[in-house]
Amino acid sequence: MLVLNNPDCRTLKLDSFVHPASANKPGTLFRLNIAEWVPEFFPKGCPESYFITTMSDERARRGAHSHPVGSKAEIFIMLSGRAHVELHSAKSCGAVILDTPDEALLIIPGVWHAITLEPNSLLMVYASLTMEEGREVNELPCNCHKP
Repeated sequence: MLVLNNPDCRTLKLDSFVHPASANKPGTLFRLNIAEWVPEFFPKGCPESYFITTMSDERARRGAHSHPVGSKAEIFIMLSGRAHVELHSAKSCGAVILDTPDEALLIIPGVWHAITLEPNSLLMVYASLTMEEGREVNELPCNCHKP
């Protein structure tokens, strides 16, 4: 993961977990305790999760919005493939490359974000509010005019 210049977002390192009964089995288990990671944005845990996928040879662009300050936060985890995430806030602009399942990206309310998924990618999203509860703002909160 490459983080470029946006102090309004942060990365979260996922803890891998080995249960004694499965110590000799292949694969890695990652524990997702979102309310413990960022209680200020997920005080009630995670009421909604969903995934975005590209199961073809085409890229997919999603998002291109923010959620009002004080509302919906999101956590992005790249399960497979690669995604480029543009980030814009009133303070700064930047981008993140998601390409590993052991790190997560926290998108806080007020940060405009657009995700471009590479072909054959799978992105998991955890949200602090349901889609019906969360509102979207399409305008950029900055003056860079880049999307």
